[in-house]
Amino acid sequence: LDPKRERKPSDASYGVCRMGFDAVPKNTIMDDAAAQAAREGRENTDSYKREWGAVFSDGNDGYFDVKKLHDNTVADGQLPTIMVKGSATQDYVLSLDPSYGMSDVCDHFSMSIYLIDYDSKRLTLVHSYAKAGRSILEHYEYLTYLLKNFNIVLMVIDASGSETIDGYNNSSIAKDHNIHLGYLEVDLELENEEYTKEIAKFKNQINKETRNFVYRQPFNSGVNRKMNERLQGAISSNRIAFASKICLHERALSFALKFEMPFNFKDHDGEPYTILKFLEDQDDWIGQTKKQIALIQVKITATGSHQYDIPAHLKKSTDPKRARRDSYTCLLMANYVMDHYFNMKEWKQEIVYNNIVPFFI
Repeated sequence: LDPKRERKPSDASYGVCRMGFDAVPKNTIMDDAAAQAAREGRENTDSYKREWGAVFSDGNDGYFDVKKLHDNTVADGQLPTIMVKGSATQDYVLSLDPSYGMSDVCDHFSMSIYLIDYDSKRLTLVHSYAKAGRSILEHYEYLTYLLKNFNIVLMVIDASGSETIDGYNNSSIAKDHNIHLGYLEVDLELENEEYTKEIAKFKNQINKETRNFVYRQPFNSGVNRKMNERLQGAISSNRIAFASKICLHERALSFALKFEMPFNFKDHDGEPYTILKFLEDQDDWIGQTKKQIALIQVKITATGSHQYDIPAHLKKSTDPKRARRDSYTCLLMANYVMDHYFNMKEWKQEIVYNNIVPFFI
């Protein structure tokens, strides 16, 4: 075509328009079955209105504030960046959400490391692990790497998956590295005076030197609602943060490139990691975690309880890269248990003197 020739409407061979699906003529380009599947349970959501109704707004359907997730991310070039090795002078909490499926479409076996800021009571996500369809040995190797390279003071795991810890303690890799993880035998769901007693037990039992610091987080509808409400509040008040990209911080990147990985870790395609690819994936997982959080929606079940999950149509996908929520669950548990941890750090035992009778001299 001659670019200098004047165009006329009759020259057009196709057009682009923005319209709702119900404005498309019947039996033309629209797959009615696909439209019906997308509409089920979503017709009043902002995402459905955008994707199918051509109604655009700045709202989102998620339970968590997407703008705050962006605002709480450390700016590129600033510290802290994501980390491959923690600082000896800083403390970290490790959160673990296990999955044992051997298919790449199963849930992720997820672990996340958060830097603790005691002054602001803020947690910053600085390291992530999320793999599906891998052997338990590979997960154990990665757990060993985290335990040996970060100053972990507390670890939380879904109580229904605590056999992961038992299996790890009995594994040859844990024994070879002289690691044994101990449980905190406390019930932090109690209230009032009973809760105070459990906090005292918490303080007496926790020991980072012997790694007696594993808390088994129970899940039920009441606890789940409380955990999500607290996470929503923490995100809104800037007590949850996300590290900046290490690949955009020259000094941090230079330090990280010297790190020698202790095991033959593999990427999502099963290929051995180079250190640069490892760092790039860590940067990417900050974004992936925020996407998982942003997808969470709340609905009321028939029994009146609150259910927090990703949209139903995304759960049905069989794509290995399907949307998941396992890294979100790690953050959910870490934020919740750290409330108890900060209470424990501030708790002081009252000294009671028994059998002493005062008298004047």
